[in-house]
Amino acid sequence: SPALQNFYLLEATQIDLQETNLLYKASHQIAQAENIEQIYSQAEEALNHTAYRSAFIVSNDKHFDCKWNNLEGTSQSSGIVRMDPKLVNQYLPESGPFFYQTNQKQLSLPLELVEWLKSLGRSAIALLPVRRGGELQNILILGTAESDPRAGLRFSSLRLQPYINLIELMTNTVEKIEALGVTQKRLGEMEILNHLSREIAQQTNVEALFNIIHRNVTDIFGNVDFLIARYDPDAHQIQIPYA
Repeated sequence: SPALQNFYLLEATQIDLQETNLLYKASHQIAQAENIEQIYSQAEEALNHTAYRSAFIVSNDKHFDCKWNNLEGTSQSSGIVRMDPKLVNQYLPESGPFFYQTNQKQLSLPLELVEWLKSLGRSAIALLPVRRGGELQNILILGTAESDPRAGLRFSSLRLQPYINLIELMTNTVEKIEALGVTQKRLGEMEILNHLSREIAQQTNVEALFNIIHRNVTDIFGNVDFLIARYDPDAHQIQIPYA
């Protein structure tokens, strides 16, 4: 038994070094990603080469959006997990991973959360949450089987720290790309409005003016219903010269 344990420890250490190197390379790629889809695909690809099956879910109001799910051995790039993120957040630790085993009773957990964890198809599961301002943002789910003789080693807090670092980096990079997208959109809108102002100042035909305004509004908001109404205070009437 000691000889086997030493062998498993040595093998686990070698695997740890390989996985740490793999996750480091993935982190570098994620930090350089140009869009959110790249972030998720690069993380999924890296995690497919580790000792775990994985899934990644993102909080979206009253449910989670599943970005990938390899826990059952089949990849699902999209889907909805109908679990309330606020409810799940209440039962996860303030920091660090949450461990769950299907053969152990979890009396403190609500039934719907237990059923969801069982549905993942793994006998041992670790949930790695990321929060912002106390609100649950996303969860990386790692699963392994009890038949794995190194399962206990795989789910140590120290062993999972590189994975926690990875999802923190993923979350930060997604936030950076989203913020950049909002900034670029606003700059584009300001450019359109400045162009509109110049065109309006040069226009003397009312009908042409309405068309110009409509075209520029469409450039900002897309193909939306559009009308211009004019109020006549003397007649107490609203006229719609353009719709």
